[in-house]
Amino acid sequence: ACPADTRGMGESSTPGRGDVRRAPGRGDERRAAHARRSVRRASRGAMTFSTTAFSSARRWLAVAAVFALSLPSPAAASGFYAPSSTLRLPDAVLDAAHDVAYPSGTAPVRLSDYHHARRDDAEKFVVVVATYFTGCTPGRADYPSFTKYVTALRTRVDAGDLPGNVKFVVSLKNGVNEGVAKAWAEIDGADDVSDSLVIVDDRHRSLVYQLFDAAVHPAYAVIDHCGRYRALLPSIAETLNATTNANANAGAEENGGLGNDLVSVVEALLRETETNPACPGDDAVAPLVAPAGVRVKQEESAHVPGAVPSTDACVPGFGTERSVARVGAPAGSNFLAPFASPRALAFHPTSGDLWVANQDTDALTVLRGISAYAKEDGAVGKNPRVEASTHRLDRARYHYMDAVAALAFGSDAEGAPLVTCQESENDYDGSKAPNRFMGPSLYDTVKVEGTVKTGGWPRGAEIYVDQAGAACDPESDASSDATCFMTHTDMLHATPLCAGIAHDPEPATPFANVFWVNDGLNETLVRYDFEQPHGPGSLDHSLANVRRFPEIALKRVPGVPGHVVVDAATRTVFVADVGGGRVVAVHADSGVFTGDARNDLGGNFTLWSSPEPSFEYSLFGCASHYAFVSNLDRPSGLALRENVLYVGEHGTGKILAFHKTTGVKLGEVQTGASRLFGLAVQPETGDVFFADGDDADAVGFVNVTAPCGADASAAIPSGPAMAWPSSSESDTGVPYCVDTSAESPFADALNVAVHTISHDDGYLNMTPLGPGYGASEACLACSNECDNDMLLMSGFLCHKCLPDNCRGGVFDAGVSKGTCVNLIGRGYECACDEGYHGDHCQFRSRAETRFLHRTLATAIAAAAAVVSLR
Repeated sequence: ACPADTRGMGESSTPGRGDVRRAPGRGDERRAAHARRSVRRASRGAMTFSTTAFSSARRWLAVAAVFALSLPSPAAASGFYAPSSTLRLPDAVLDAAHDVAYPSGTAPVRLSDYHHARRDDAEKFVVVVATYFTGCTPGRADYPSFTKYVTALRTRVDAGDLPGNVKFVVSLKNGVNEGVAKAWAEIDGADDVSDSLVIVDDRHRSLVYQLFDAAVHPAYAVIDHCGRYRALLPSIAETLNATTNANANAGAEENGGLGNDLVSVVEALLRETETNPACPGDDAVAPLVAPAGVRVKQEESAHVPGAVPSTDACVPGFGTERSVARVGAPAGSNFLAPFASPRALAFHPTSGDLWVANQDTDALTVLRGISAYAKEDGAVGKNPRVEASTHRLDRARYHYMDAVAALAFGSDAEGAPLVTCQESENDYDGSKAPNRFMGPSLYDTVKVEGTVKTGGWPRGAEIYVDQAGAACDPESDASSDATCFMTHTDMLHATPLCAGIAHDPEPATPFANVFWVNDGLNETLVRYDFEQPHGPGSLDHSLANVRRFPEIALKRVPGVPGHVVVDAATRTVFVADVGGGRVVAVHADSGVFTGDARNDLGGNFTLWSSPEPSFEYSLFGCASHYAFVSNLDRPSGLALRENVLYVGEHGTGKILAFHKTTGVKLGEVQTGASRLFGLAVQPETGDVFFADGDDADAVGFVNVTAPCGADASAAIPSGPAMAWPSSSESDTGVPYCVDTSAESPFADALNVAVHTISHDDGYLNMTPLGPGYGASEACLACSNECDNDMLLMSGFLCHKCLPDNCRGGVFDAGVSKGTCVNLIGRGYECACDEGYHGDHCQFRSRAETRFLHRTLATAIAAAAAVVSLR
């Protein structure tokens, strides 16, 4: 893995070596992953001290860092697929197209291009795939040596010394365009190998995760002429350093006797093209790995242009006759009122329950059984019935769900991932000065036991826990008095004051964790890819990417979400620009890298989540976008159904219907909501539900009493293609559509190596973490120098500086009467005041209850007597 480094490209570097991310499995594999990342974190520890950390901690970490740097580098680790001499890679991996950034003008490359059985000339290729990150100094040092190997092998093949042919593919990541790729190819000391090598802009990580543990780089994978992944090799520098130790023999054994260096492995596989040319049949294929569930290819769901719709077409969600009704929800499981300023809602992809985001309680409400009516005959015009209102909370919801403004379910993976975004600057319920350490929180909502390759989490990594950290099940334990909490599986920190969020069902990324965010603080659009989530209980955010689109201007109205929705067919991101009175359409696949956002690479945005070179935080420009609908009165809610885009107009309480590609207005319905926020469409019936932030019956729906008829879908055709502008113009006047070609000056970007900057809090400065942090002088006094984020990361869910869940924190104010006791690294328990019991001291004892009843009866009798005297 690549350590933080302040050196320029011309200086020598030694490959370096944090906390377990989503564990690939149990036993040795999990321990190995933990060791790789722990050593990497220690290697940068001496450079990440806070100015407020203890001097003894500084000395200890400095010693630890020096010791860690003297350890051997971790061996390369495989990704979704491991090397095999018998099984070829699946078709989905071989046939995936990868955009080539260098040489300029090269068509997309596929690994299947070099599978001899799929070539017209049946030529037998060995393919070497290399993985690099642009900000990694050791990777830059390895690349020139790699090109020497390319030159040597190409010369031998061309001279007939080796049979077959050879191709080299580079997976380059974290800020790539043609200019950057050309600069990488021309790093000092590198040979010109443009006739044998292509550099792939692996922006979707669709190549690297198949073959590599993306946290370990540089590394090299070798694929034979039959499409079999035969060998995985560490960095060239490490290979050279290992030739005289035991690791050399281990490497040779792991590669099936092919050798322990790149030249030996490629040479052996090229000779196999003569001695063992036959390839196994199609039954000898590695099982497909799909941790994100079934992915729909873009060509299978693409928009097919049709006629322009009529303005008097019947909108299925409105019908020809309708009323507006409210959903009757019973009292909640934790809070008496089922809702508390609800601002967003979404239907669970497997249960059909409606999940509602509440601003005032920092919690979610689950309306169980609300979709049962959809399966009944004659469901039209019926009132959806709610079986129960249950709440979902995080044990530290004052951070992870603080002032939640929006939520969205993710991919169709079994775990049914959910993301929330918070209109918060992270002030811990007003107890701390806002520090803007805030962004979207990712959760799984269904427990699935598995691995990074199969989806789910290993046993012991629990997504639902009680207050003490023990596993619980909110479904089977629904009748229990104890609260079962959600545990976040990831969180990224680049968008405080989030106004809206939506999942992108794109087909390209391996984990399908791409979300678009309306960034209320910077009033622009941001794309998050959590990539491989770190999992419950981890802090490692080194494998993720965040991309800003600063040329798209959005105006926030405090307290009014600007929701987002993505249309998979047209690849359009629709964003409610509340203050701008419009809905903006953005092409999800447009835009190019134009510069770094992270301030340790010369950008203007604070780096919060991870200082690792594998963490991308970048600026994208030249994205196709335009005002899809204008002159709206504070648009807030958005929802899509077939060819209709529904827009909730906060200023009028109306739901408007527009054709999704032309913007033709098709109809409107007055909801009567005084604070109309989020919208959601019931996936089976097409009924439109909405959130009213002012009403006690805060969820309503358009009750269609006379539907459009059987041909309703035909009445609203697909319409022409989106009217993307021929060129991109910046909303702000600042040009971001800049020259990124191979002739542009992007070589300068590669002269800036990743280095560590000083941070007082957050994931970038973890040197003071641990039980001692909560006992520091600053934290015992709850002064400004005590960072509450650091308390959470040190294992404190109970501390005098944090909101107390045992005293009105998990239930309505005044219900819980207890004091929390921290269980370091696990959670907390509640010490109840006299006369109270329950996991959060939410119940009065019977004697206390009888006394209160007698007191209340006496008070009522006395009041009645006074009234009678009058």
